[in-house]
Amino acid sequence: MSKHDVPIIYITGYAQDKIIERVKDTNPYAFIKKPFKYDDLKANVVIALSKHKSIKKKNKERLKYVQAFLNMHCGVITTNVTGSVLFINKVAEVLTGFKSKEAKNFKFEEVFNISNSNYNSRTLLDETIRKGTVHKFRQNLKIKSKNGSEITLEIKTSTGNGIDNSFITIFFWEKPKTKKRYSIKNVVVGSTFSKDHKINLMVIGDNSLFRKGILNVLDTEDTIDIRCETTTKLEILECCTSKEIDLAIILDDSTDSDDIYETVNFLKKEIPGVKILVLYPGLEDERELNLMENAIQGVISYKEHNFNIPLAIHTIMKGDLWFRREILSRYINQLNSKKEIRITGKNKAFDKLSHQEKQIIAYASLGYKNKDIGIKLALAEGTIKNYLIRIYKKLYIKNKRALKTYSIKYLN
Repeated sequence: MSKHDVPIIYITGYAQDKIIERVKDTNPYAFIKKPFKYDDLKANVVIALSKHKSIKKKNKERLKYVQAFLNMHCGVITTNVTGSVLFINKVAEVLTGFKSKEAKNFKFEEVFNISNSNYNSRTLLDETIRKGTVHKFRQNLKIKSKNGSEITLEIKTSTGNGIDNSFITIFFWEKPKTKKRYSIKNVVVGSTFSKDHKINLMVIGDNSLFRKGILNVLDTEDTIDIRCETTTKLEILECCTSKEIDLAIILDDSTDSDDIYETVNFLKKEIPGVKILVLYPGLEDERELNLMENAIQGVISYKEHNFNIPLAIHTIMKGDLWFRREILSRYINQLNSKKEIRITGKNKAFDKLSHQEKQIIAYASLGYKNKDIGIKLALAEGTIKNYLIRIYKKLYIKNKRALKTYSIKYLN
């Protein structure tokens, strides 16, 4: 039954201790002893289904979390408040010497063995819990890896809620021998940057857990300044009117692709010239291609091995794009093969239409859906629908089929 991910309820006439112990190992949602009342059974079924739905939602959030941090270019370890290791990424495996499956059988202080004489791993966790927010330890902390070698690290920690009630995330990276700085000289977005100019970022996303993790990573970059975190259009508007924004990062974890295009169009309208980088969970060629056609500068998937957000930001700020090679190739081929759409007409009613309306007719006649037309013209799907209603009235036709017939007759 565990293979099918369904909630289990036991109904039995036996309640001996040995049976109950065996039942506990299967993690049931309820245990009902005969005889029972119908209302009691109904209540247990409803509660079991509700609890199962909640657990599935949490597991989905956990998967996003793992995908987001698995390929980061810094070590990431997540623990609960008691110090049990919940998650360890690939870089953390290399630095500590513990594999992911192995680390989950140990306490944090055993995996992340701080060797400083005046500090230890348990103190690190307790201090993080006490502060309750993002905390950067600027002191040099040395850890002893599984093979006995010592590494000097720079560390950031944060606390959060959502996956396992309360948890602590530790971000760490090996301290470089010399201070590394990105050169962003001659980068232009609205005005010319000097080499000391910081890139002003806006981070947009509903998932507070993932947003906090991204902020932790970006906060380690000396050339990046997080100006604001936003979740709504109103907050975006407030941020861009009060602060200068060079680049917006959109954390897109929704299944509704229309939401991301709407946010992109809103940003381009309210912050002319802003560069946009989208982070999303999957590897979907069509979605990335559509975003590229919508004139954004980059896309990163949590599943990509090269999940290097700072490098993507600096690449975009230098005037380049950050897309997978196969997406760039497809886009170039598509541009080369695309035929010019002619929008000249042979009808007086058609000549009175606006250029935008003519473009919509041209795309609709080629079989494009409202959403796809919106992507092409950087308009919302609802706006395209309203345009079509007005076009039908002006041309005295009823639907898209009639519009297609009209276009064949009157368009070249």
